[in-house]
Amino acid sequence: LSEWQSAQFTSGQLAAGLAAPDEDPDHDGWVNLAEYALGTPPNAHTPQLTGTRDAAGFSLTFTRPKGLPDVIYSAESSEDLSTWTPLTIQLVTDGPTQTLRVVDPLTTGNANRRFLQLKISMP
Repeated sequence: LSEWQSAQFTSGQLAAGLAAPDEDPDHDGWVNLAEYALGTPPNAHTPQLTGTRDAAGFSLTFTRPKGLPDVIYSAESSEDLSTWTPLTIQLVTDGPTQTLRVVDPLTTGNANRRFLQLKISMP
């Protein structure tokens, strides 16, 4: 993370604390830790992830740089934003940038009211 911060931020931004993991200098709703974990630029707008509903269920697909040892990814689903159920993150495409997918099969609860969240943290 520290190498990424040094590469992505100016010395002025670093001194001002704008490179901290929980800061969002471009105000796009993605804190720096998420930008790092998803391989997106912290100083330019990154669109939010969008879920997709198909025969497999409700899914969220995202990309990430391969092999970041200081990031933990997890995903959950909910129908009420109070109770969250862990989901498995599946590898779709492997390479220097990986594509991953989270699927809620919609086999329990209200299939018409579902939320997914991707959680990114540090060990």
